[in-house]
Amino acid sequence: MIFDLEDTRLPLRLVGTQLTNIMGKELTGTDNLLVYPKPQRADFMRRHRLLARQPCGMRSSSFASSIKGPVIEMTGIASPLIRDDGALSVVRVIEVIQAVATGNQLS
Repeated sequence: MIFDLEDTRLPLRLVGTQLTNIMGKELTGTDNLLVYPKPQRADFMRRHRLLARQPCGMRSSSFASSIKGPVIEMTGIASPLIRDDGALSVVRVIEVIQAVATGNQLS
C-alpha cells in the first residue's frame, strides 16, 4: 500500500488486492485514518509523520477491523517516499496479514 501524508488525512494512493478482499471493500482513494478508532487517529498520524522523515524503512505492525468482522494484524516494512513535488508518502509492504480476533476483542 502507498499512502500520502496530508495535514489531516492519510489518503490511500494504492492498496493491493489481498488487503482489499480481506477488508471487504475497495480502499484506494479513501482516508487510511478512518480505519482506526477516533482516539487512536492522532497517534497514528504522528507515528506516520515520524516514519516519513526517517532516512530508511522500518518494521511495522498494526491492527485494523475489517468490514467482514475479524480484527486483522498487518506486519511488514514501511518506508518513506519523497515525491518529485516534495510531498511525503509512505510505502508499506505487508508481509503477513492474519486474523487475530473476531468482533472487537483481540485474542
